Amino acid sequence: MGLYRRVQRPTRYRGRYALQQTSLSTAKYTTGSSDNRGSYTVNIGAQVLKATVEPTRSDNQSTTVSLGQIKLAPGQYEIAVKPVEIKGGELMRLFNVALTPVSDML
Repeated sequence: MGLYRRVQRPTRYRGRYALQQTSLSTAKYTTGSSDNRGSYTVNIGAQVLKATVEPTRSDNQSTTVSLGQIKLAPGQYEIAVKPVEIKGGELMRLFNVALTPVSDML
């Protein structure tokens, strides 16, 4: 499979958080073609973040985009990346979705 996942169907991850926190959510991806565009949602628990895919310069050059802030209570969560609209064959090649506590950014 390599270091990324081709997002054409929902992709799911699980995570556990010990403390209540506000986190900045980001996604790192590349596109295989300048024709790859579209939109997707990232669902974290009951929270939904919406984003669009802009093509990268090449399939070897990744980009990291901010998805927004979320508030998490202690517990286990499923993170689901769900395509909404796919143009150009595939949406993106997703490396990761990262949650960084806002307190770590100060």
